[in-house]
Amino acid sequence: MLQSIKRAAIGHVLAALACTMAMAQAAPDHSVPGIKRDLDFDAILKTVDLDDPSLHLVYKEPTSDGSSIGFYIATGDTQPNASFVPTNTSSIPEAEVVSYRLARFLGVSRNYFPVGYYKLGPKATALFRDLVFNTHEFENDRIVNRNVVMKELKADPNAILGIYRLKPKTKMYAAKSLGTAGQFNLKSALADALRASGQMPDDKPMPLEGVKGGRTGFPAPPMEKQVELARQLST
Repeated sequence: MLQSIKRAAIGHVLAALACTMAMAQAAPDHSVPGIKRDLDFDAILKTVDLDDPSLHLVYKEPTSDGSSIGFYIATGDTQPNASFVPTNTSSIPEAEVVSYRLARFLGVSRNYFPVGYYKLGPKATALFRDLVFNTHEFENDRIVNRNVVMKELKADPNAILGIYRLKPKTKMYAAKSLGTAGQFNLKSALADALRASGQMPDDKPMPLEGVKGGRTGFPAPPMEKQVELARQLST
């Protein structure tokens, strides 16, 4: 009986994935359900024109958790509010878009920041090509990714497909009490709330030891309901 249930569940997930992949390849974003943030992104994506000369393209520098080659997008002197990344070994457009739309299809899209396919026009492609060809990379992963992008740019000097992503504006926090070195602290107050054998989390507000703003300018978050923290963590 249990095996039959597992097979049925896997079948439903695979069917949903196949359906979502088909939608990601053939249908516009607005055909996929989503929360307000997703629908707003759909509307924004329809108006994006990276060939617009008023936009400022900033080469995407390496970060501690990313080695993809691409660029950030800013208007005038404002801070970049979006990015474009073509196919890299560390960023595959179809994988990004399918993952996001599957999250929308399953009703958990707030766990994946909105992304959509975008094909650069000739002006933006030329600017991007100059950025890539004139920047030397020193990290092995970045060199590999740069070579992949350069090959694409040489194959078609007037266009390149990638993903368009708005930069997240959410507040980020670090909760030291939840664990270290990738290991979840089973003695934390939330551990019991996540166990099937533990007590059901309630609406009482609870603090988390070591919680502080993850970005300059963001204060420590207020206490939150245990049930909400448990939901976020389990998700």
